[in-house]
Amino acid sequence: MSKSKLEMPFSDFEDRMMIRIGKELSYKTSLVKSLNLSLLFFILGSGFGLMLAGLLSRPGDAIAGIPASQILFFFQLVFVILVIIQAEQLIKLFYKLKNL
Repeated sequence: MSKSKLEMPFSDFEDRMMIRIGKELSYKTSLVKSLNLSLLFFILGSGFGLMLAGLLSRPGDAIAGIPASQILFFFQLVFVILVIIQAEQLIKLFYKLKNL
């Protein structure tokens, strides 16, 4: 019976372990919050971009003397690049959360 008693390797082992578990829990909570905010702003930004593209696609408009078709092309190019980059970041964040 005396041999089955478990001895701690250090005197403050339990305290350090509980602090570490608390830090991991707070990290996971903050990661979930960041993921939710990222997803919300990704959807809002995409919706805003689509609305702006719809407004720019009206024929015959010119902004500061530049034809709307040229502005629309530049805007669509930037929009697609940003959506791809942000979608990649969201996927990485989902993957990080899944592996915790």
